[in-house]
Amino acid sequence: MATFLPLSVPLLAAEREHGYRLLELEGYKVKWGEQKLGVGASISYAFADETLRFDDARNGTEDVYDIRYTLIHEIGRAIGLDHPGPSGQVMGFRYTEALPGLQPGDLAGIRRLYGRGADRSQLADGSSTPPFRSAF
Repeated sequence: MATFLPLSVPLLAAEREHGYRLLELEGYKVKWGEQKLGVGASISYAFADETLRFDDARNGTEDVYDIRYTLIHEIGRAIGLDHPGPSGQVMGFRYTEALPGLQPGDLAGIRRLYGRGADRSQLADGSSTPPFRSAF
């Protein structure tokens, strides 16, 4: 059974609540995200069980948020990344389109959670060892 707890990090000082809430699932607390698409239209959520929900049934202003940025951010939440602060990273809790993709802090968070990945040459041929390099 899920119960919503009071707003934990308000993003906007307004009459209505905006921002991030805590969700309590069977005794443990999980943060989940909510992006605002225009006034009162929440479009995305990331839950602790890696479920992403994008609600296209709500009326919002289409040009307020870039859906690519929102997808990157919410997928980051689903894989375990937190909000490092207000800005400077895609995972920051203040929206900005100034960041076209994952930033150094976002990548550092992924490496901390999952370790370093294979280099590009290993990914290209599927091998688990680096390719042979000629000395000539």
